[in-house]
Amino acid sequence: MKKTILLILVCIIIFFLVNPDIISQMAFKIKFGDDLILYVVSDLHYLSEKLYDNGEAFNKYVESGDKLLQYTEVFLNVFKEKVLENKPDFVVFAGDLTSNGSKVSHMDLSDKLSEIEDSGTKVYVIPGNHDLNNTRSIYFDKEEVHRSENISNEDFVDIYGQFGYNEAAFRDKESLSYLAKPNDKVWLLMLDSTKPYPYSGGRLEKSTLEWVKECSNLAKEEDVKMIAVMHHSLVDHSKIINFNYTIDNSKEVVELMHKSDIDIVLTGHIHLQDIKSNEYEGRTLYDISTSCISIYPHQFGQLSYSPWEGYEYKTMKLNMEEYAKTNNMKNESLEKFEVYSENFFKVNCCKNQKNCVEDIESLSEDEKAKVVETVSEMNKMYFAGYRNEALNKITETEGFKLLESIEDCPVKRYAMAILNDERADNNILIINFAE
Repeated sequence: MKKTILLILVCIIIFFLVNPDIISQMAFKIKFGDDLILYVVSDLHYLSEKLYDNGEAFNKYVESGDKLLQYTEVFLNVFKEKVLENKPDFVVFAGDLTSNGSKVSHMDLSDKLSEIEDSGTKVYVIPGNHDLNNTRSIYFDKEEVHRSENISNEDFVDIYGQFGYNEAAFRDKESLSYLAKPNDKVWLLMLDSTKPYPYSGGRLEKSTLEWVKECSNLAKEEDVKMIAVMHHSLVDHSKIINFNYTIDNSKEVVELMHKSDIDIVLTGHIHLQDIKSNEYEGRTLYDISTSCISIYPHQFGQLSYSPWEGYEYKTMKLNMEEYAKTNNMKNESLEKFEVYSENFFKVNCCKNQKNCVEDIESLSEDEKAKVVETVSEMNKMYFAGYRNEALNKITETEGFKLLESIEDCPVKRYAMAILNDERADNNILIINFAE
């Protein structure tokens, strides 16, 4: 009897030695048999360091916008360290991978993403409105700006093939949408919501919606959860700013997502940290917009999933100052990044509000300054994901009292909308299956 058992054990050992792939496949299944964690990055707007020289033209370009483009390489490096430290199961990039669609940026970013995959974390990408056929693809040389080569839809698949397209279980023939099956518990419905450049808005065409229905049927047959990812907003994230941010056929797509038993859609584009929900026939669908990682407060999302418990989403900030210190980077802006980034945001991301306040004749110059400071602080909190009672301290300031007293105008409507939103803290969401 003992000889028989020993013989069986020897045969089993020999079988696995001859078939090592079986072991890795089993380990993979065991790894994903319980909980899993994914990171979501939105609107990286990566700009290759080969395309700029910190000259006059580039510095003017940065100051005219709202993103810290000179540090996108560093943002990606800090994020990569987070991946290496925490080892999420996979990472999704929800579009606007590059700043202006330059082929050089796409190629260099692909190399960077390969480094993340080499660490053992799978990466999936979809395009945003900046990424494809961008005729404003440029590079900077001292005082001059030059055209740079962009990429086509086909180029995008070639460059990012290893990040979802090559192993896609099912691809949409009419777009860059695809279905990924990273494990046997959760599938990723990666949706290409872009319109042809230069249109910044988005929609899902009828043919793509039919394809989504096929994906939904497959998921239901396999009893698998699907998480959708797309660049544009599924539903309105702002009462003031929606045009070209929310997809054109939102109502139709929302209904399809409900019927597909999708609980969560991960989006970007609007650059706000915001969570909105939609009710349909007794079920709830969440559109989680993760803020632009290249804008204050420079964060990404973490989504945890348990087949027995549900989902938990939270944001995680990049620690730029720690990275600069660890890597001995002698750069004052990086060494004091929190203050630098916050000030840059208040100046560059609040220009419209400031200009509006300057036109209010009923306020003195001193009063205008107080209102501008208040609105800038509210806007900073708004982009970081805070609304309603989270802004109570701001509503007690003199600047806010002055804002309340003026006649109706765009900046007043914008500020008041921030105080009447769906939730106070958009940096965390817990969905319990038991409820």
